[in-house]
Amino acid sequence: MYYRDIPILFNIKRVLEYAYIDDLYRDSVLYTAKYIIKNRDIPKDTSFADISLAILLLSQIHPITVHYVFQKYGNILERLLPYLPTSYIYELCSDWLPAILVERLIVEKISPRLVVFYDIAVPIANFLRNVKHRVYPKKLVEHYVARGFVFMTFRDYVWATLDSIITWLEEKSRKLRPYLPQTLLEELEREAKYITYYTHLQYQDYGRNSRSIHPPCIQTLLKALEDGEDLPHYARFVVASYMLHYLVKYEKKNIEEAVKTVVQLFKNVPDFDEKKTRYQVQHIAGLVGGRKFYLPPNCNELRSLGLCPVDGKCEVKNPLAYVLKMLKGPWRR
Repeated sequence: MYYRDIPILFNIKRVLEYAYIDDLYRDSVLYTAKYIIKNRDIPKDTSFADISLAILLLSQIHPITVHYVFQKYGNILERLLPYLPTSYIYELCSDWLPAILVERLIVEKISPRLVVFYDIAVPIANFLRNVKHRVYPKKLVEHYVARGFVFMTFRDYVWATLDSIITWLEEKSRKLRPYLPQTLLEELEREAKYITYYTHLQYQDYGRNSRSIHPPCIQTLLKALEDGEDLPHYARFVVASYMLHYLVKYEKKNIEEAVKTVVQLFKNVPDFDEKKTRYQVQHIAGLVGGRKFYLPPNCNELRSLGLCPVDGKCEVKNPLAYVLKMLKGPWRR
């Protein structure tokens, strides 16, 4: 990525304002969408318009691919942050997630000390409406909140903005879907299923003949973590919430031991930070923050995000139900 490439995802809204439904039929858009599915990256030497239209299509058909792209983009952008003017970052992000520079709030009787720790103040309403935690993991309770504002560093603000862009894309694509040709949707869905099954979500020996007690989706994600893949936040949440419940309920570990075990599952990911990972896993386990022990998402939601490699063939409603099913299965006997 070069300096000139930074605005690509931030300018999606402006590009799509001038696009027509017929533009989605272009071969270049379909090629770009297939490239993104296969490589989980933005192709080089491709126009902003084709990239924007392809990502819009995938937000409805295979959203987890879009999460992968934004996760990778965010990691690159985070490394560039020390070299970018703060005014430039604010200009990029404020169109998506309106906010105020903390230094400007001092006149409104906000403690001057906040300038030392925070850069941006986002109105609570904007945060709750736009940030759905697809790539930005921090919940509202994990932020400093005062006078109706959520206080953030520039790093957090960039990630929250990327999350806001995903939210906008998913809402836009949901409204657009009835107007899309069925043949186009079917072709991309076939491509998504093929790539999901045969590349980064490949696994072997699943089902009742498998010696693994974990469902195919969890086996796949655990293998990805072992291989050091940079999974998006939502996929990491699925693994952490499932494994915590599994370790506590079926392996009879106490919650502290379960947290320690789950933290080690993420040690190979590129951005692993043991302190941050432990806090996030503790939050999922209900040891900090809202004190709620989160369940893994249901299978319908996993399928809609492209995280189910067998398209519901497990015939369960939640990944944890698969464990019980396997315990009652013939291999157990």
